[in-house]
Amino acid sequence: MNIFDASNDGFFKYYLTLLKSALDGTRPSRPPVGFSFARLYDFSARNHTAHMLYEPLKKLEPGPYHETMQLFLQQYALALLRDAAQRQAFAEIAGLLTRYGVSLLPVKGTELKALYPSPAMRRMADIDIVYDPHGNNERVRGLMESLGYDCKSWGGGKHDIFWRQPSLNIELHRRADYPEYFDHRLLPDSKTPGLYHLAPADFYVMLLRHNAKHLRSGGLGVRAVCDIYVLKKHFGEELQGDYAAGLLEKYGLSDFAGALDRICGNWFGNHSPVIDEAGRSLLLGQTYGSHTDIEAAMLAGRNKGSKVKYVASRLFPGIVAMKSRYPVLSRKPWLLPAFWVIRGGSVLLDKSGRRRIAAAQKVLTHHNEAVRQYEYIMKTFGLEDYTGGR
Repeated sequence: MNIFDASNDGFFKYYLTLLKSALDGTRPSRPPVGFSFARLYDFSARNHTAHMLYEPLKKLEPGPYHETMQLFLQQYALALLRDAAQRQAFAEIAGLLTRYGVSLLPVKGTELKALYPSPAMRRMADIDIVYDPHGNNERVRGLMESLGYDCKSWGGGKHDIFWRQPSLNIELHRRADYPEYFDHRLLPDSKTPGLYHLAPADFYVMLLRHNAKHLRSGGLGVRAVCDIYVLKKHFGEELQGDYAAGLLEKYGLSDFAGALDRICGNWFGNHSPVIDEAGRSLLLGQTYGSHTDIEAAMLAGRNKGSKVKYVASRLFPGIVAMKSRYPVLSRKPWLLPAFWVIRGGSVLLDKSGRRRIAAAQKVLTHHNEAVRQYEYIMKTFGLEDYTGGR
């Protein structure tokens, strides 16, 4: 369970050197003697940054063996294809929905893409858009289906999900469920009437709120620091001003912002990267935490370290969580016990489910250490008392 082992820091430092080279478009320094590019691929593939390393690796003399370089090239090519499809899909959706009077606010990775040296660098699983339906929810659904999307979820939770082959996943978040976005300054798009953007400082604070939620519920990874780095490069002065500072204080995120700033400076602001315990936790955090991180957060955070409550919550999730997975429970809540059994069987049969079970067993075996590390991370990032408040 100990994530603070410093024995891998030499490997991590060169990984960060390559990542900085990718973000800055510069030639990286030569690798340390004996550096394993095969291991680099395995590590970067797990945290979804392998595609970012292809360009700096091309500039190395000598670089990885041909077989390993082909793996990085494959990830790079897939990222380019995915990015092109997602950008085209967003333009198509924004053009159609705004034409029919639906106001849109793109959030998260959809906005961050434009700040990276290449939009394909910022991978995202979903296209996230907040929409204001003006009472025309069914029209939005019809418009999305007219573009060839299948509706996978409608009217449940805080967003509607649409899917189009081969891999386009669109999450439309209803404005009424996200009032916090509209407490801030909205800037009209220069080309598309009805399309809006958050001002840089507001976007920065909303990104931190999103990341704080993920760190408390499981973890964060390298991508969160890369996002901060590119935001600072583009809007540094505006993000350091009194307005942003006031928002951070209002939401209880000043210490969290400072912690991420320090890691960003340690990794990308020095000639040679500096890695402390907080930074090491993010290096091993994948994108939003590993299965073990998520289970540890459930044990130590949501269930206050109680093994009994943790096991009960994992075996018998509450009705709200179960409704999001099995919509029929909204109409027939009395079927909840039967769906606990169904869920248990599906977890056992699913590969990812079996990984979660293994992670839960690991967390229970190392209960005291899991709790200690979670509490340490929350304190280090200034989130021990954070509730997502206003």
